[in-house]
Amino acid sequence: MKKLLFALLACVLLSAACTEQKHPLIDGDKPLAVWMAESEMARFPSPAQIDFIPVGQIKWNYTTGLELLAFMEAAKEYNRPDFDAYAERYYDSIVQPDGSVLSYAREKYNIDHVCPARPLFELYERTGEERYRQVLDTIFLQLQHHPRIAAGGFWHKKVYPHQMWLDGLYMGCPFYAEYAARYGKPEAFQDIINQFCVV
Repeated sequence: MKKLLFALLACVLLSAACTEQKHPLIDGDKPLAVWMAESEMARFPSPAQIDFIPVGQIKWNYTTGLELLAFMEAAKEYNRPDFDAYAERYYDSIVQPDGSVLSYAREKYNIDHVCPARPLFELYERTGEERYRQVLDTIFLQLQHHPRIAAGGFWHKKVYPHQMWLDGLYMGCPFYAEYAARYGKPEAFQDIINQFCVV
C-alpha cells in the first residue's frame, strides 16, 4: 500500500513539475501549424521533395497534395504568403502549360491521384490560369470513367481490380464534391453518397 501511495505521489509531483515548465512548441507564440510548415520547408527546400522524393524528380502523389493543401490553409489562417508561394511552386513545376501533369497517367485509374488536385481549385480561382482548370477537368473526367465494383464504388487502382479501399473515399470524394459544387454537377452528389454506402 505504501508503495502504491508513493508511486501516486511521485506521479503527482512529476506532473506538477512538468506543467510549470514551458515548452516552446506548446506554450510559445508560434502556432504548431506554423512550426510544422517552417520545419518542412527547411527539410525540403523544394516542395517536389516532400515525402522524400529524390532531388531532380517530381511526382504527382497524394502525400504531397495533402501537405500542400495544409500549407495553403495555414497561409490563410496565419497570413503567411510564403506558405502559399511554396505550394504554388510545386504546381507550377508539375502542371505544364498545356494542362498536362508530369507523372500523371489517367489510364492508371488510381484514386490516390485524384487527391493532389484539390489545391488547384484555389490556385485556379486566385490566378485564373487555364492550365489549372484543365487539370481539374482531367481529374473529374478520370472519375467519370474510373473502373468500379459492381455496386458502383471506385476501384482503388486499375492494378487492384475489383478492390474498393476505405481510404479511397478520402482520396476521391472531397475533390469530386468540390468539383460538383463549383462547376454545377449536382448529379454527382448521389454518386458520392453511394461511394460511402457501398464501401
